[in-house]
Amino acid sequence: MLEYARVFIWPVLVVIGVAFFYPEVHEIIKNGGWSVGPVKVEQRIDVLSKTLQEQLIAQKDFATKIQENSADQTKVKDYAGRLLQNITTSQQGLSKDVDELKAAIPDRQASTNNQESQKSDSPETAQDWELKGFNALVAKDVDNAVSSFAQAEAIWPDYHNVAEIRSLLVSKREALKDPKSSEWRLTLQKVLSDYSWGMPADVREKLKAQT
Repeated sequence: MLEYARVFIWPVLVVIGVAFFYPEVHEIIKNGGWSVGPVKVEQRIDVLSKTLQEQLIAQKDFATKIQENSADQTKVKDYAGRLLQNITTSQQGLSKDVDELKAAIPDRQASTNNQESQKSDSPETAQDWELKGFNALVAKDVDNAVSSFAQAEAIWPDYHNVAEIRSLLVSKREALKDPKSSEWRLTLQKVLSDYSWGMPADVREKLKAQT
């Protein structure tokens, strides 16, 4: 448990650092924000915070299961492996999101000037499209999944792992057109292990049930 705490405390400090050492962040919230592309910076901060909370909840669940099954070394090893994979995925995803946020914050004037021209024509957000994509994965509907993740990517190219998931599904599209294909299990395992940053807990459980 102490090792878990040491490993994951740095992402929390990173988020706190971004919030307190970038005065522009306070100005964003105070003045209603500005956009980088079609996505407002304060929206990115809000999404990052919620995503981190989701990952912490998932990791706490794994840590609790390790404690509850401490007498069963097989289960402990399994849950510990899942926990470490989740931490690795979280670190990679958080680093990507924070780097993107830090790069976006300084260029306020250019972003403000282009705000109107860069608004999305779609009434739906990248989050909405990502969730539709995940639901399509649960339903093993590869065409709708590809379309949904592509829409999310178009609105917010670096949002979570939408680009990576879209690319993975496109590469296996023909095999995945058959819902009974064994390729689905391998694909979902890949998504869960490598591209689960920001994935809702209920979706994670539904996908795990299919692997």
